[in-house]
Amino acid sequence: MSMGYGSIIDRSDRVVSLDAFRGFIMFSMLLHTFGLKDVADVPVVGFIFAQLNHVPWVGFHFEDLILPTFLFIIGISMGISETRRNERGESPNVRTRHAFKRAAILFVIGFIGTWIAAGKPSLGPGVPQVLAFCYFGGYLFVRMSVKMQFIVCAALLFAYWFFIFVIPIPEAGRNSYEVFKNLVYFIDNRLTGSTSRWGYLYPTITSVAVVVYGSIIGKILAGWPSPARFMKTLAVYGLIGVACGLLLHPFIPVIKRMFTPSYALFTCGLASLLLLLFYWIIEVKGKVKWSFFFVVIGMNSIFVYILDMLFNGWLVKTTNVLLNPWADYLGGWISPGAELMRMTVLWLICLWLYRRRIFFKL
Repeated sequence: MSMGYGSIIDRSDRVVSLDAFRGFIMFSMLLHTFGLKDVADVPVVGFIFAQLNHVPWVGFHFEDLILPTFLFIIGISMGISETRRNERGESPNVRTRHAFKRAAILFVIGFIGTWIAAGKPSLGPGVPQVLAFCYFGGYLFVRMSVKMQFIVCAALLFAYWFFIFVIPIPEAGRNSYEVFKNLVYFIDNRLTGSTSRWGYLYPTITSVAVVVYGSIIGKILAGWPSPARFMKTLAVYGLIGVACGLLLHPFIPVIKRMFTPSYALFTCGLASLLLLLFYWIIEVKGKVKWSFFFVVIGMNSIFVYILDMLFNGWLVKTTNVLLNPWADYLGGWISPGAELMRMTVLWLICLWLYRRRIFFKL
């Protein structure tokens, strides 16, 4: 737990746009589908509901941007932290112990959450476990030069594709991107017994590439570049990432559940452009107040995620009970109402912590 950060107006200690960006992504993660299933027949609501669901297989919805963007943000924080640790002269051994401890805690948290959800010990996929593997994997390359890190990113993306291209699997052969008939699923199913379409182990290759890319952005940001230079960098990297992802798509499909190289490039590009928007509005235009809602979440992002992971079901049931007397009036909107109340409770808890300058850090 860390205490004593400056206010969101104090730019000497924090990059406000990054805190707000982190909060926005965590807020999006906490939304889930916002209970919109029963009112999805309303045209605009139906579009929003679709965007809050992952694409069944090939393609892209807003929901598919959240996890890679969070990995991207982890990388940015890692790059900034590494620069500051270098300035303090902190030894590599101390940094490695810290990184290992942080990854281990994340994994244990995820394992417990998966255990609770499954009702038994399970090595199945979970977001904290993915974050743990990718965080430590990205750390292994953070002390490299930016040039070498770009080479690592490219090598990881190539390695992911290469093994899928050359290793045949039952019923599909080589170079398969079919649901349940691909190397990603095959490895997960054999090693963890998972029957999910989600990639868990093999996609760590491309997920780590996203963290490494984020750490490059973090190092650039930690050098306090001029706003114009930093925005130009984000714009160029973002557009190149989106373009490369789309160009690869006909050959290596954009598939979130496999975390394909095209998906990694495409989402890195979008994440860069989205950060550019936050940076421009907050740091350049000076419009800070609107971001307070997201900053409150962003300053305790891991804590609020764990809180939701453990108490989501209870919160939804409780809020539904509170709304039941108005069920006849609310109709299909009772579920969104319950979700709104759940999100309000989570935000108020974060606000209480923020006001008391309590910030949980692994």
